[in-house]
Amino acid sequence: MNFLLSGSVALCLLACMSFPQESLAQKSKTATSTSADLSVTKTNVRRVPGNSPLDPLTEVSFEIIWHSKMPPGAIFFRNGKSEWLDCSPSKPERRSFGGGPNDFMLVYNTVRFNNFKPGDHLTLTADRHPHDVMPTEVRHLPADAIYYQFEHSKKWHFVKVKVPKLPPLQH
Repeated sequence: MNFLLSGSVALCLLACMSFPQESLAQKSKTATSTSADLSVTKTNVRRVPGNSPLDPLTEVSFEIIWHSKMPPGAIFFRNGKSEWLDCSPSKPERRSFGGGPNDFMLVYNTVRFNNFKPGDHLTLTADRHPHDVMPTEVRHLPADAIYYQFEHSKKWHFVKVKVPKLPPLQH
């Protein structure tokens, strides 16, 4: 009985330490979509400072697992407003921080598309660039999806994602 109790306490502590808390963030609780090439395991949405305190920007990022042997040539996110957002890939690296055994920080290192390997756990952050224009061949396809092309291919593939809504701002 003591072993089960201490094991449960240890599991609870491990779970609490594994998931960082972010203010104003909402995270989906389940995998939202899977394809043969990538799996979306988590969607993160948070507000970041914008042009004024009353006009913050919404940042969306996705934690994925890349399955394909072929690397992507491009990855974009099309949100519900039909914005076409370039996705910047990064790979989280756990580094020790402080002196304790559970003291660590996550550092996100930029990854080039041609360095994607099957099984890689990556974070895709949707970035707004004024020069990004949605291709005409995807305009009739669904919103709230991650779109990607393989290297040396013009065909677009997509994975639908569920993006949680943030509560309205209180002015």
